[in-house]
Amino acid sequence: MILKSKGYERNIGFQDEMRAGLIPCTRRSWSKVGTRTINYQQNKYEWLYVYNVVFPFTGKCFTMFMPTVNKFCINLFWREFVKEYNEGEYLIVWDGAGFHQESDIEYDFLHFLKLPPYSPELNPAETLWKKYREFIANKHFESLDDMELELTKAFKYLEQNPLEVKSQTLFHWLKEIAEN
Repeated sequence: MILKSKGYERNIGFQDEMRAGLIPCTRRSWSKVGTRTINYQQNKYEWLYVYNVVFPFTGKCFTMFMPTVNKFCINLFWREFVKEYNEGEYLIVWDGAGFHQESDIEYDFLHFLKLPPYSPELNPAETLWKKYREFIANKHFESLDDMELELTKAFKYLEQNPLEVKSQTLFHWLKEIAEN
């Protein structure tokens, strides 16, 4: 198993999904004194989902955009993950969502560990959603494709800044576990 092998920490990943939609994510914004900032609003109920695995010890991420969350999409996500990360064994920590069924996944080198219910604070992948939302905050998108372009910029930013990803996701308790 991964935990008994030397250097296991680079193969421990945390997985999560984020919903992003055409209803804007509003944030505070700056404007000149005496003027108001204009933020456009719309009520289009269209969504896409960002699937992500983060490796806190290396700062690497694997991300895909999907139209929904279900067993088919999570299996597709793992098939694509395996194409890129096919060496060694991996321990993937994820929440207990209904479509997170390790019995449906056919790869022997992927091992899964479920987090306790209602404990998003234990999942380092949750901390990255703030960065994704920064890229789409206070913006109006005509289509999901337009929004996906901005989310792709967020992913590329995170991909090019593994030290920042590490600083946000390598929780103190993970370091303590690795040292023991």
